[in-house]
Amino acid sequence: MSQRDSILHQLEVSHGAMMACLDGISEEEANRVPVAGMSPVVWQVGHIAVTDATVGQWAGGKFTSPQGYPELFQTGSAGGAGKYPQLKDVTKALDGANQALMQIAREADYETPQETPLRRFYGTVGEMHVFVCFHRGWHIGKLTTLRTLLGKARLFG
Repeated sequence: MSQRDSILHQLEVSHGAMMACLDGISEEEANRVPVAGMSPVVWQVGHIAVTDATVGQWAGGKFTSPQGYPELFQTGSAGGAGKYPQLKDVTKALDGANQALMQIAREADYETPQETPLRRFYGTVGEMHVFVCFHRGWHIGKLTTLRTLLGKARLFG
């Protein structure tokens, strides 16, 4: 399997895992903070949507997060309940950002250098995609913990 095929596969799998984590989550549950200091499901999804869109833009992607999302979902904005958009709208942003990253992954030269605020995590477009998948995995872990705290069925393992 080529690096391109591997990255495309991991983007697809990680996006599918994110979507699976949302299965059976109501709007009320998506906004619930089951343990003080945790960010709710909707924040986790919005954070991935914003991060994926931003990182994709740095690599030449055209997808932008909806107005107000960066402020709501950026790193450091987490922490408890808040007034968030509906989960279905946040999920649309997640889907759009994923499609933009998939397009970049299909067409990009993976050796193209990337000078971004996240350069400590990656230095090329190829490494950027690996970082995106790792970052998604981190938040999938948080989503599965939130699912457990909400009394939902385990998805993995």
